[in-house]
Amino acid sequence: AVLPLRVQDHLVGADLGGTKLTVAISDLSGEIKAETTVPTDRRGGDHVKRQLIAEIHALLNSIDVQLDAVHCAAVGVPGAYDRQTDSLRLTSNIRDFDGERFVSDLQKLLPIRIIVENDVTTAARGELWQGSGRSLDSFVFLAIGTGTGLGIVSDRKIVRGASGGAGEIAWLPFGGDPFDSRNFSSGTLETAVGSNAIAERYRCYGGTSATTVAEIFDQLAADEFAASMVLDEVAKNLALSISAITAVLDPEIVVLGGSVGSREELADRIRSQLRMCMPKPVEIEISRLGPRAALVGAIGMAIDVVHETLFLR
Repeated sequence: AVLPLRVQDHLVGADLGGTKLTVAISDLSGEIKAETTVPTDRRGGDHVKRQLIAEIHALLNSIDVQLDAVHCAAVGVPGAYDRQTDSLRLTSNIRDFDGERFVSDLQKLLPIRIIVENDVTTAARGELWQGSGRSLDSFVFLAIGTGTGLGIVSDRKIVRGASGGAGEIAWLPFGGDPFDSRNFSSGTLETAVGSNAIAERYRCYGGTSATTVAEIFDQLAADEFAASMVLDEVAKNLALSISAITAVLDPEIVVLGGSVGSREELADRIRSQLRMCMPKPVEIEISRLGPRAALVGAIGMAIDVVHETLFLR
C-alpha cells in the first residue's frame, strides 16, 4: 500500500551495532532534527529490539513529534537480512539476535513501515549519498572493526544478493583455516583482522605497552615491534581480500571504514601490500563520513522510500 505523504512528516534512521546504538530523526530532506547514542543492551535478543523501539519513541517525544507523523524508519543491523523471509542471520556481535519475523517483531512495537539493511551496506548507501561515492558509479565500502563486512555499490545501485548476504566477507578464507570449525561463528577473515584478533596477536608478539587497539596504533609512533608486526599481518590479509574483491567486482575505489579500517596507518600498509599482489592496485580511500556513514545511509534509505512513495502516487 502507498502511505500518505505530508510535508510535515519525519523519518527515522538507526545504526544498530554490537556496542552502540545511534538513532536520529530527520525531516523529509534528510536534515537531522534530533539524535542520540546509547550502549547496545548486552543481553541481546528481544532486549535489543525493545531498546531500539524505546529509543525511537524517546527521541520523538524529545522533539514533540507524534508517531503518525513518521513516514518510515530505516535500520542498519550487524548481520544479513533476508527481505523475502523476514529473517536475520550472521549477527555474531549481538547475542541471540538471529531469527525470523525480525521486522514483524519490530512493527508490533512500532506500527510504521520499517526498512532493515545490513549495517555495512547502509554505510555504503551513506557514502553514495554524501561521502566518497557521490561521484562514482561502482565502489565498495570495507568496514573493519569489531566485525568485518563489505557494502557493494554497482552502477549506483546497492547489491544485496539472493538472501541479503552479499558482502559478508568475514567468511573469506584468508588469515586462517576456513575448515576450522572455531571460525564458523565469526568467519575466518574476521577472526584474523577484527579488533579482538589485533589485540590477541599483539599480546602473542609480546606487546605489553597497549591494552586497546587504539593504543596499539599509537605504539607505531614508538616503532614498537609487536605493534608493527601485528598491523603488517592485518594489512596483508586485507590486501589479499581486496585483491579477491577487485577481481570479482571491479570497483572504482575501496572505501575503508570502521574503528580499525579508518586508520590511515593501516590504509598505508594495505596500499603497500596491494602493490606487491596486484599489477594495477585499486585506489584505497578512508571514509569521508567516518563513524556516521551508516547513520547517514539509514536516513538516505528512508528518503528512498519517500521518493518511491511520490513516484507511485
